[in-house]
Order: sequence, then structure tokens, then C-alpha cells
Amino acid sequence: MVNNRTSESTTTSVNNTGSPPKACAGCGGKIADRFLLYSMDRYWHTRCLKCSCCQAQLGEIGTSCYTKSGMILCRNDYIRLFGNSGACSACGQSIPASEMVMRAQNMFTI
Repeated sequence: MVNNRTSESTTTSVNNTGSPPKACAGCGGKIADRFLLYSMDRYWHTRCLKCSCCQAQLGEIGTSCYTKSGMILCRNDYIRLFGNSGACSACGQSIPASEMVMRAQNMFTI
């Protein structure tokens, strides 16, 4: 799900043998490849999950992607575009965009 909040999605390779083909969220085609990516509650061809800015294939450059303002971003472009990601709900300190965070309901913590 892409929304205006900062969120991190883990991208996972899943073996696609023995199950019905999934539809790719990027191109809409069926995923018949041996491996597929699952990110933001949707399935993707490995070639279709790309950074909106640099077009890097996100499955090849890491295990995380970021979404904000309707864009899917690699870590570098997310930090470049949005800088700080907000404040920690527990202590109130600023959370740098490069810091890994956990989200509990609508609150962010380090």
C-alpha cells in the first residue's frame, strides 16, 4: 500500500513453483518466473519493482524499499528526497531517514 506516510516494505524472494501464477503489481502480467517479489502487500516480477527516481531494480540492490507520496523508492533516493522521517513516539527525538524504524499502529519508534 502506498500512502503519504513513510513506510518500509521488506522485499522477499518467494519460490513460485507449484502454485497458480500471481499477477504482477507493476505490469499486470502473470508471474510465471521461478522467483517473484512480495512487497507492499503485492507480488512483483523481479524486473518490475523499480525505484521511481533512478529506475534501479529494487530486488537486486537490497531487501528494502520505501514508499512515500505515491512513489516507490530505493533507500538512497528516499533519504535524498525526504531527509528526516519524523520523531520517535516514545522519546520525541528526531529519527534520521537512514535509521531502521518499527511501526506500531500509527507510531514510529527506533
